[in-house]
Amino acid sequence: MTPSDQNPRESELGNVLRDEQHQHVRDELEARLRHRGATLDGSESDDEVLGLANAVDAFESAVMRVGGDLMVDTPESSQPDNPERVLPQRRADEPAGAYAQRIREAADRIAGG
Repeated sequence: MTPSDQNPRESELGNVLRDEQHQHVRDELEARLRHRGATLDGSESDDEVLGLANAVDAFESAVMRVGGDLMVDTPESSQPDNPERVLPQRRADEPAGAYAQRIREAADRIAGG
């Protein structure tokens, strides 16, 4: 079936469902980032949210590879075991892309690269 063969109502419904799925995925990523201690200001694009999620995943993987404890080394912890293994905090005026890059650089330092 080609797009021109589709019923316009079916096409509209498909668009609505895609939009809802898209928003659901974005909401989940944002919640996961906030839970992990990453700061979002609401201005991030979809690509920036995904980039931040990937950077945080890389950071956490690096911490775990060197035996870090993600339950202790958290931004909320007043006494982390190793402050270098705490997710960097976003600066107030820091763009999302720069923040993601800084997280990736921290992951590289932890991994020894």
